[in-house]
Amino acid sequence: MRASLGTLVLVGVISAAVLSASGGAPGAGGTDAAFHVEKVFGGAGWIGREMHVPADVFVDELAGCFYVTQWRNSYVKKFRLDGTFLATFGEGRAWGGAFGNPYGIAGGPDGRLYLTLDWRCTVFVMSSDGRKVKVFSEKGSGDGQLDRPKGIARSPVNGLFYVVDRYNFRIQVFDADGNLKNKWGAMGSKPGEFYLARGIAIDEEGTVYVADTFNHRVQVFTAEGKFLRSIGRRGGGAGEFKFPSGVAVSREGTLFVTDAGNGRIVWFTKEGEFLGAFGRRGTRPGEFNQPLGVAVDSGGRLWVADTMNHRVQVLAPEGGAR
Repeated sequence: MRASLGTLVLVGVISAAVLSASGGAPGAGGTDAAFHVEKVFGGAGWIGREMHVPADVFVDELAGCFYVTQWRNSYVKKFRLDGTFLATFGEGRAWGGAFGNPYGIAGGPDGRLYLTLDWRCTVFVMSSDGRKVKVFSEKGSGDGQLDRPKGIARSPVNGLFYVVDRYNFRIQVFDADGNLKNKWGAMGSKPGEFYLARGIAIDEEGTVYVADTFNHRVQVFTAEGKFLRSIGRRGGGAGEFKFPSGVAVSREGTLFVTDAGNGRIVWFTKEGEFLGAFGRRGTRPGEFNQPLGVAVDSGGRLWVADTMNHRVQVLAPEGGAR
């Protein structure tokens, strides 16, 4: 996931001073924590700014707002960049509201938003004020069909949308109208194969990064789906993962990964060199409980869906991780 360009300052409910008072959350594996918690907002619930199992974040800096998918109550919530709650979209009936458990979210042309609907196995396209524009795909295993889709990302190079087709163990590529353009992948652990992948991101050059969750790695591909390299392996040390779930790439080329099983954020060069980690399992600011989605803005801040803590944490760089 990536953010559109702009400038922001977030004012939430918990400031970085709380992190300092609590002793902070150091990076794991002996690394230096190159981030601090700028703000934390949300909290368990369904009303207003409250959240329930947030899965992904899209930051639209040009429009001055951000969106959070609520995976388990079928809402999408919209906020100003200062944290002010703006709107809730969707019926919100658990396991089957209007959105049918939205998971991934990406920005499209004309300010439209593209959502993967996990249980409905479709891509839902809506306007920035929540109006339905179109729906494409359906449940199945054929070309253009989806089965429990998760992450979605739009390429800044070709404008196409890349979707993690999780239970079909593949990536499918669509244009803005929902026409299938490409697909690759199969179930397995070899290069180019997937096992219950979740997140996806695309850098400024069009390179595709996939959080291959149950293979405990990130796979890197060309825009056409040619395998380039694999990053990480299972574990809790430097450069290791337990169920990597979300990926984002900064404008400077740093790859950020939510390491859900280890309760932390880790980052690498695009070539796979381990650079650092931040966080640990817990509920305090700077701690995480199964974080899923992550977005990086133009200022290098990370917007993390701290999923089972029912909140979003915003991490600001200390200067070294951009």
